Amino acid sequence: MAAPPEPDGGAAAESPLLRNQAAFVTVQDCLDFAAASALLCCSRLSAELLEDQGLYEASRHAGQQPAGPRAAPRLPLAAGGRAKLTWCFSQGLAAYEARDLERSERLLGAALELAPEDDVVLCRLADTCYARCRAEVGELREALEARTLELYRRAVSVNPASSLGLNGLSLFQEGTDAKRHYLLRAVALDRGNPYALTNLAMILLDEKDKDDICLTLLKRALAINPNLFYARPTIARLHLRLNELNEARAVLAEQVMRRPQDHDSRCLLELLRRIV
Repeated sequence: MAAPPEPDGGAAAESPLLRNQAAFVTVQDCLDFAAASALLCCSRLSAELLEDQGLYEASRHAGQQPAGPRAAPRLPLAAGGRAKLTWCFSQGLAAYEARDLERSERLLGAALELAPEDDVVLCRLADTCYARCRAEVGELREALEARTLELYRRAVSVNPASSLGLNGLSLFQEGTDAKRHYLLRAVALDRGNPYALTNLAMILLDEKDKDDICLTLLKRALAINPNLFYARPTIARLHLRLNELNEARAVLAEQVMRRPQDHDSRCLLELLRRIV
């Protein structure tokens, strides 16, 4: 990392916050990510710090995202733009996991304006648009689907090895074989992509003698991202198919605890409580 500029008339000022990459992670333990980013935006040294792995680790923690270079925007920006990009990206991911999709789309859209050719930002905005389109009907749904597909295609065009992009494109493939092909490629490129792992498990769930593989994939996905909103319902579905009602009830209870707004899981849990 380049040495920070010296203030007029003296040596560079020492700051415990800006001393090394690990410092920001320590600060993140005391401040939420929005407050820490706002603090950095006020610092003329933010350009250097925002390129550090330390900041990425803090944003990863805030967004509950898996480790790895694919999960952070990478394009060079001026200091203020880089701070805004990091904040918008992390908060957009957190909103997506919380299913606050309008807020997620707004924040990730702002991140895309700052990094229009970043495949990760493109994919995460596409993920949000796809989630939104599933709740819509008519022309709005069609428009969201078209935008989603265009964003995923742009991401793979920018980076043909985009695991997130291939996972997204799998959603638009006709037939199980084509979907499986894209998901296997996505997992091969990044075995830590929890979305590809879960989507692959959902495809394999309907295949004979793949129960153990499905459960392994889903547990790996949750180990990477414990807040992945559709992994536990898929595990519950697997347990129900195997007539493992107590196991399904336990998984659904954790899902409802983590996501009390999950109406379908709550209703199924209440039903299981009556019969088990």
